[in-house]
Amino acid sequence: MHLTEIDQNMILEPAAPLRASMEEGPLNELAESIRQLGLLQPIVVRESGERFEVIAGHRRLLATRIVGLPRIQCLVVDKDSDDQVIAARLHENIYRRDISPVEEAALYAELFEKLMDVDLVCKVVKRSRGIVDQRLNLLSGDRAVLTAVQVGTITVGVADQLNRVPDEGTRRYLLEFAIRDGATIEKVRNWRLQYHDVKIGEINTALAPVTADEAQQRLLTIDVPKCYFCGTDGDQHEMQVLMVHSSCKRMIERQAEKPQEEVTSGHQ
Repeated sequence: MHLTEIDQNMILEPAAPLRASMEEGPLNELAESIRQLGLLQPIVVRESGERFEVIAGHRRLLATRIVGLPRIQCLVVDKDSDDQVIAARLHENIYRRDISPVEEAALYAELFEKLMDVDLVCKVVKRSRGIVDQRLNLLSGDRAVLTAVQVGTITVGVADQLNRVPDEGTRRYLLEFAIRDGATIEKVRNWRLQYHDVKIGEINTALAPVTADEAQQRLLTIDVPKCYFCGTDGDQHEMQVLMVHSSCKRMIERQAEKPQEEVTSGHQ
């Protein structure tokens, strides 16, 4: 197996593609991702006469053609290698160097495309089902979240929490503050629980997101109006708005501060 760049016109589509058809929408999304981030994982090919046939990465080949890349990186495997040997060698080849979480996710997607079994991918890469699922979900999640992981402004764990927020606007709002605050996984998880069913139009985006506990604490610290006469804040529904002059208000407050007997004697 060796890595090399190959001209597009030298690469043949697979003789028996795993997918009978390619949906245009997802394919265009993949092309846009390649346009912005580049081809994160090489396409796997094997020699076919004087040319090369794709054995893993058919969708990415089509996406690179949409982008118009004249040459693409390919991993060329031996002609006689079977599928599982190819998957294992691909794993070993890439794991000889440090890779980013996005590249790792692309590796798992590469292996899944070839093996069509997540559990088999887990066995090949020797990682838990949870980690492999998390990486695969990263690729299928919000592209802005993926980019933030790629440039290192958030972690994969934070990205996993953000991608569970249904509303895109709310998700982008939380992403902005996660990057700005360097938020931990636990903090973003609490944000996600608090804002899971909230639409972006219901949020004051000028303010930082809060957890459920912080929201409750804010309610407790709100300055509740008190009765001028008795000085208590109970029975808020019983209170009325009275139009008074400032000087009269001060007189009422002074009167309220006097002992009851003094107030009573003053009216005799």
